[in-house]
Amino acid sequence: MRWVPAAAYAVALVPLVVASYAAAGAAFALYGRAPASIQRSGWVAHALNDVAPALAGVGCAVILIAILVRARLFLATGRGFAVRTMPWYLLATGIGAVVLRERGSGDFGLWSQVITWPLAALVGGLATDAFWTWRQASAPPAV
Repeated sequence: MRWVPAAAYAVALVPLVVASYAAAGAAFALYGRAPASIQRSGWVAHALNDVAPALAGVGCAVILIAILVRARLFLATGRGFAVRTMPWYLLATGIGAVVLRERGSGDFGLWSQVITWPLAALVGGLATDAFWTWRQASAPPAV
């Protein structure tokens, strides 16, 4: 049963990636209706490309954590975290390697969002899981 959380996280990669695209798409739809002053703001690109997909990752992680906690398969330990999130770390590392390799390419800006949106979602999801693991591990034992 120790492999179930890792398998669940591997399967959850599909909805996580889809959610990252949906969140970014929704953010861009809102951007199109925003006042010109907001559209010209320097922070808006980060909100569209980083924050919206990261929030999608947070949402996916919260749902996944809730399922694992309810099934009593969520181990709030460093080892449990490492095993559970390994598929997400592997994909994030692969995407990060591509970003680092291609960042100097002039064509990278044309397709970078295809991989950076899922990367932002992975970072948001991993941070959520790490926070929940830390929170549960540091909580006093239930009576």
